[in-house]
Amino acid sequence: MPSVHPVCYVSGSAPVSCLDFHQPDHSPGQILAGDVEGRLYAWSLLSWECQQKIRIFPAGGCTFLRCIGDQIILQGRLTKGENSALVLMGLQDREGVSNWTKIWQADKEDYNHDGFCKGSNHGQVLALPLGTSDIQVCIKDEAQVKKLALLRLDSNVFGNLMSVKKLCQREIPSKGISHAQIRKSGGKIVVSACWDSTIRVFSWVKPSQLKPLGALKFHSETIEAVQCARKPVASHGNKILIAAASKDKKISFWDIYNE
Repeated sequence: MPSVHPVCYVSGSAPVSCLDFHQPDHSPGQILAGDVEGRLYAWSLLSWECQQKIRIFPAGGCTFLRCIGDQIILQGRLTKGENSALVLMGLQDREGVSNWTKIWQADKEDYNHDGFCKGSNHGQVLALPLGTSDIQVCIKDEAQVKKLALLRLDSNVFGNLMSVKKLCQREIPSKGISHAQIRKSGGKIVVSACWDSTIRVFSWVKPSQLKPLGALKFHSETIEAVQCARKPVASHGNKILIAAASKDKKISFWDIYNE
C-alpha cells in the first residue's frame, strides 16, 4: 500500500471509545462518537464542525454506540455501582431510556443484525443470538465452532445447531485488536483497529485468504474502534469513508480502495 494520509481528523475532549456513521437520506450526515468520560459527540460530515456534545453517562464511559435509523443505542454507566446501562435515544430529541428487550425488538427494516459476538484474550468467543433468548454459547475449541440459532416460546427453547468452517487465520505484528469491520460495498476489505495505533487492512475479495494490504499509521495511541460508512459520503466525492477512533482523542477519516 502506498503512503496514505487521512482525509481529515476531528478531536474530542477525552479518549474516544466508540463511533458510528449516521447517514439519513437527503442529508450530509454525521459521525457520532462516545468517549471514556461518557460524552456523546456529533460532527457534520460536510463541515466537520462539532454540532453537539452532551454528557450521557455521568458515572462511566460510553463503551458502545450504534445508529439504527433515527435512533441511537448507547452503553455506559448512568449511576455509580451499575455495571452497565443501555440507553435508546432519538437523534432529534436526544432523550429516552429503554431496556435491552425493547432496544433489540426494534422493527427497523434496515436493521438486520443477527446477534452479538464477543472475543476474549483467552481465545474464547461468547455468542448471544438475537431474539427473545437469553442463552449464551461459549466457544472454546476452534475445532468445535458452531452456529446456533435459538427461539424461546413461553418456557420452551427451540434450537438449530450447524457446524461452520473457519475460513482462515492471520497473524499480525500487533499484541491485540480492539475492533474489526468488514466493508462489503465498494472495494471489499476488512479494517482492524489495533493496539499498536495502526489500522491494518486486509482484502475481503477472497475471505479464505484474507490477504494483507497494508497498515495505516496516523494515531499515537491504541485505536479503539473502526467503522465504515454505510453509503458513499456525498460531500467527499461519493466515497465510502472509514473512520477510526483512538485513545489519543482523535477520529481519523480514510479514503482507501474505493472502486
